[in-house]
Amino acid sequence: MDLPSLSTDPLALATIEGAKIVAQATTRAAWVQAGAAFGAIVAGALAYFGAVRQVRLQERAHEVRAVAYRFRLSRIVEEYLAQIATASSVAKQQLSSFDAERASARITSFQIARPQTLHDDNWEVHALLGRRAVELILIVDDASRRLAEFDREIGQDAVRTDSHFTSATLKPVVERACEGEGYRPENAIVDYVETLDRLQRALADLKQELTRALEAPSWRNLLRRMRGRRWHQRARI
Repeated sequence: MDLPSLSTDPLALATIEGAKIVAQATTRAAWVQAGAAFGAIVAGALAYFGAVRQVRLQERAHEVRAVAYRFRLSRIVEEYLAQIATASSVAKQQLSSFDAERASARITSFQIARPQTLHDDNWEVHALLGRRAVELILIVDDASRRLAEFDREIGQDAVRTDSHFTSATLKPVVERACEGEGYRPENAIVDYVETLDRLQRALADLKQELTRALEAPSWRNLLRRMRGRRWHQRARI
């Protein structure tokens, strides 16, 4: 069939028109798909940046809350430490007198109340301070409980320096006593001084720990750790 006859052949014209329609439809579909893909990319990018911004806001809120709680707790620890230091000084004087003269005297008890903030029940808010601070708070909690038991017993029974507490530490009578034999309770003033010393050291360490800057959890730090692990694994391979 020659070219002039195409313009008069109805079947050829219909075929060409159909091809044009199909081409136009395909082009439109391609543009629609491209637009949808681009829209999905934009939506994904916006969602990513929104998530990053949300994480940063949460990090900032966590950091501000932790700093505020550290400041508040440091003041409480400082006051509690001063009271314990005074009690420890008096108890050590009594111990020195007892060691020198072996004279029996009633133990001086200041009946110091542990601050409510330092109770172990507040473990959720303590978690803001970091692992080391939490460990020290647990030591403070344990030593404070033991001191409270001693103070209560002193108030009820007027415990003296040469007597012993109900929950006294057991010490061997000789250097190598057999298990279950040759042990006797420690003198009350010795247990009292050791408990105050332990509490004072823990509070001093906690006070120092609270002055350190808290490293807020960061998605950047997490990414660095992940990249470091991947590099280390590849280096091993």
